[in-house]
Amino acid sequence: MKKRVVLLGSLPSVLPKNFRSDFLIYVDRDRKLGESSGKFISIGDNDSSTQKPEILLPRDKSRNDLYYALKLIPPKTKELHFIGFLGARRDHERMNFAEVHRYLKKQTGVSAYWWEDQKLKAMSLASGRYSFVWRGVFSLFCFQRTKVQLKGKCRYPLMKPTLLLPLSSHGLSNVGYGAFMVKTNAPLLVDFVS
Repeated sequence: MKKRVVLLGSLPSVLPKNFRSDFLIYVDRDRKLGESSGKFISIGDNDSSTQKPEILLPRDKSRNDLYYALKLIPPKTKELHFIGFLGARRDHERMNFAEVHRYLKKQTGVSAYWWEDQKLKAMSLASGRYSFVWRGVFSLFCFQRTKVQLKGKCRYPLMKPTLLLPLSSHGLSNVGYGAFMVKTNAPLLVDFVS
């Protein structure tokens, strides 16, 4: 069984309906009744919440709160969900993606789902092979040299492992028509355009 961890950020957001997790991490966010029926912990510098977190970070620091929260993810976790991290300052969003990329560099077969308004907006993937279904526009982004293979129902497949350069437009504006497979040798961000 996959271990599912949910990280709840400080932006206004709600969990998708019928959503379950094995462990919940509140990242500078107030705990709300009913959000967690299982194990949870809170961490942050208390600049975006009214409740003091269990792990209080200093406000003057060189990293964001998510950097420290990622250290709390239990070993063998294969599925992460980020809720309340998208939809405000773009510089914060980009740094959140970058911190998760750094985390995924040390993982294999871990998928991270980015939610906004109960809609899946992006996926960050550690090295590995992944199958999923998407109908609509999506783009692939990498933060380092990455070999990617993309097969299945999409407009621009990559039938052989293809080198994508960091922050290149090579993976921009593909279209999914159903099920397809992504294989990557390094972390990859799949951005779903809706």
